[in-house]
Amino acid sequence: MAMDESVSADRAISAELAPGERLLWTGRPRRGVALRNEDIFLVPFSVLWLVLVISWFFRAVRSDASEGFALVGLAFVVVGVYVAVGRFFVEAWQRGQTAYGLTDQRAIIVSRSLGGGQEVKSVSLRPMPEVNLATDANGSGTITFGSQAALSSAWMRYDFAFNRRNAPPAFEMINNARHVYELLRQAQPSEARTW
Repeated sequence: MAMDESVSADRAISAELAPGERLLWTGRPRRGVALRNEDIFLVPFSVLWLVLVISWFFRAVRSDASEGFALVGLAFVVVGVYVAVGRFFVEAWQRGQTAYGLTDQRAIIVSRSLGGGQEVKSVSLRPMPEVNLATDANGSGTITFGSQAALSSAWMRYDFAFNRRNAPPAFEMINNARHVYELLRQAQPSEARTW
């Protein structure tokens, strides 16, 4: 099922349920452009990169360099604009195409890619990996399914295009994160709990 603004999280997640699987919660990440903690480093780096490649590009054009050299410079400028600005809008669009669900058996993440395909991630509650909760003052937050060691480096979470695809599965930027975390704990049998 393709995700779009008119498709509810309930409908997107319900389409992925196995027979007998009971849905406990559905939600979506916060919409719009968002800054993350790692952007404290990535934003200055990307702005510096962009300034350097624009400067290099204009020097190459003024020096009557070959057209091929100028095209390579233009490609670096496009990458610099994406890293400095564009990635925020791509990531906001991707969050807008994502739905989260918690059942009595697993956590489910359904998202649509820029190419139009759909990706479904599923994390079993039996046994569930380490679960981490990070909340903001307003009660929103992120529940991450995986070891804290995997979260230690901001660079580990990004691929070449500065997408967060390398990050462990997570319910990111959800409302009432503590409530969802408690539902998750209640859904997992105590003998299977590893966190």
